[in-house]
Amino acid sequence: MWKPLAFVIVAALLPWFNAYRIGSRHGMQKSHLDDFSHDVGGTLEASNQEEKQASGRPKAPKSKAFPKATQPKAASGQSESDKCAKNLKILQGIGGSVRAAGCNVPGIQYCCDSWMMQFVRDVKAQFVRTSIKVQMWKWTMRPGKDKSRFAHKGAIVHDRRGKIGHDTHYFTVVNYCDGGYAVFDTVDNSGRDVSADFAETFKSGNAKGRELLAQEFTFKYAEDFKGTKPPVAHPYEECVIECKSAWLTPRELTSTNVRQCLTGIIL
Repeated sequence: MWKPLAFVIVAALLPWFNAYRIGSRHGMQKSHLDDFSHDVGGTLEASNQEEKQASGRPKAPKSKAFPKATQPKAASGQSESDKCAKNLKILQGIGGSVRAAGCNVPGIQYCCDSWMMQFVRDVKAQFVRTSIKVQMWKWTMRPGKDKSRFAHKGAIVHDRRGKIGHDTHYFTVVNYCDGGYAVFDTVDNSGRDVSADFAETFKSGNAKGRELLAQEFTFKYAEDFKGTKPPVAHPYEECVIECKSAWLTPRELTSTNVRQCLTGIIL
């Protein structure tokens, strides 16, 4: 009798029990969600608060570098005349201190080729980052400018220095500033001005004039080697064959840019 009654009571209470269990579960989930929302919300709020505080602080200035191509350059304040004077002074110092190996060999009377070679090397070292230009020259004396003939008993004579060579002479012309040209050689270690000869130039930049370049030089030779007649002076334009390099910047002063006619010159 008690068992059927118990089943009836349990069946009556079961819906109420299930409703209570589901409600409790929802309450627990809601509680956990509220806690999670509080944690996340608190974190976000704290983060937002930190950002607001950070935005209120003064920011450190970022370093701003100029691109290499637009880096501002300091004004030199140097006039062209100052540049001319400065470069010429440096060149004169170089010429006055050249120590050419070929000029210190016993028995060697003329060493203009060795001197020019060392002078050009020293100029390259001193002016490597500048825009000055250098031209190497060689004079070869031949009758009628005929390379197949010889200038017998030849003598290249300078008014102040006397005989400076038999039938050849090497020297360097330096374009050390706008309109400034000077020759450096064994005759004038400190240079001599030849700017007027370059007042007019060809497209190559080579001088049209020769008045200053050949000034004070005399070119002598005899018609034959065994003859008794002494050497006779001949005009520059009739007997001197010119060999000259292109105009070279200090960086271009290399052996590959030395013309073959500049015999023996190695840079």
